[in-house]
Amino acid sequence: MLPSNLILRSYRPEDHDACEWLEVRANQFRNSKLDKFPIVGNLILGLKERLVQVHQGHPKGFDARAKTADDHEIVVCENLEEDGSRRVIAVVAVNIRSVLWKSATIWVGWVYDLRVDQDYQRQGIARALSQDLERRCLEKGVSMLHLTVNLDNTKAKCFYQALGYQHASHRAPCTKFLTAEETLSTNVVVFQPNPELAAVWIKEFYEHIDMAPSNGNDFLKLLTSVNCEGTFVAVHRSNIPDSCIPLLGKGREDDLSSALQKAIQSGEIQSYGGVSLWNASAMKSIKLVRLGVSKNTWLSAPFQAALFAAFMMPMALWGSSLFRRIWNTCVPSGSGLAQQKVGEQSSSSILSLLWIGLLLVGETGAIFFVSRMLLKASRFFRFIVSRDGNRLSSRAFATFHHGPNGLDCLTGALCASRICARSKGYGLWILNVADGHPDSKAFPKPGFKTLFLQKWLTKNANQFNNNPSPGSNNGKTSYEWPEFSKAAFCNPQDL
Repeated sequence: MLPSNLILRSYRPEDHDACEWLEVRANQFRNSKLDKFPIVGNLILGLKERLVQVHQGHPKGFDARAKTADDHEIVVCENLEEDGSRRVIAVVAVNIRSVLWKSATIWVGWVYDLRVDQDYQRQGIARALSQDLERRCLEKGVSMLHLTVNLDNTKAKCFYQALGYQHASHRAPCTKFLTAEETLSTNVVVFQPNPELAAVWIKEFYEHIDMAPSNGNDFLKLLTSVNCEGTFVAVHRSNIPDSCIPLLGKGREDDLSSALQKAIQSGEIQSYGGVSLWNASAMKSIKLVRLGVSKNTWLSAPFQAALFAAFMMPMALWGSSLFRRIWNTCVPSGSGLAQQKVGEQSSSSILSLLWIGLLLVGETGAIFFVSRMLLKASRFFRFIVSRDGNRLSSRAFATFHHGPNGLDCLTGALCASRICARSKGYGLWILNVADGHPDSKAFPKPGFKTLFLQKWLTKNANQFNNNPSPGSNNGKTSYEWPEFSKAAFCNPQDL
């Protein structure tokens, strides 16, 4: 039970600023391991907050992402202050969608944005919010809730497991920072089909896959959204019909796209692969305030000159030291040396030069490695801070392929989506897939690991599990719910 001064209620539009401020006040940097050492923990936390200030924003309103779903709930916790004023101190949201699950249609809720003001944490507010959210979802006919947590976030995993959540899927999102240009393979030809036809291909591919929209028209809504940057389909050059070859490289992209679409529909092209691209920062942007120094400082010419000078100074000192060592070896001091020692000195100088040569190779290699890493870090930081926060992250979704060479085509389509994302000013490209995805050969290497957790609010889950294993959960009978399939669909509006 919460104290009488804390009230749970539905979100209202006037709560936007308060919920936005919770992105800062929720203190996402806190590490539960440091709670045992409050002095050290507060020192490290304060240092992090001064060096790195990155906050999430909601440019279209805090509830904009929720409004994209079939239904939604946003619950806030309001504190009644002593002066009679009210202040929002916590929030949680859920997007409710109708999806396919083991070929059946169910309502699921995607839980996100659970935030509690750091001054009110560890008072049971997060648990009360979550339980109230579950009650509201159950009343709306939601069968299952799911969410994501970072693999190393022990605190969050323990919290949700205590609420009854179980493992659903190991996630291995593929990420690429778009700092360097990519070149599309000459073995594939990429075109952008019209959204209606692309939606048909995607619907056919995801017809029996978990978490895909149960309403086929939802795919078309995604592809025609203002936040969708297009669908990229690749075909192998060797599979292109003779009728399409004259259109290659002629600057007639529209004619080529139309011809390739007809060739795929008629069956002339058997192998193809595609992916769609989403503006992941449209509903939830990143506000980069400070990365060591402020954003404006990173972009200023004097700071760049100072970085260059700081980089060149140790290089100059190293060069000076190397020159002195070589000079002292080749030109020994003391003009009164006896002539009979000249041969001995020459032999010694040769050995010294060989030794200096070995040191030179080792030092040069080490300095080259360090310099390269520092230069990459500087370029990376400058690249990130120069991005528009509302177009920082792009998300690839709805990968599909067909035919014996479909995976090779999918690789080309993914590359084309990254090239497009970079050309439009995005700094990061993400593809959220399960660890062990059947098409992983076509994907880049994963950048990090996360977990999907699930909680069934009804007993419907048991009908999908052939071998339910009963267990104990706070004195109540529970079952091991079936995990998500490796190829489960990830809706870009939720993640």
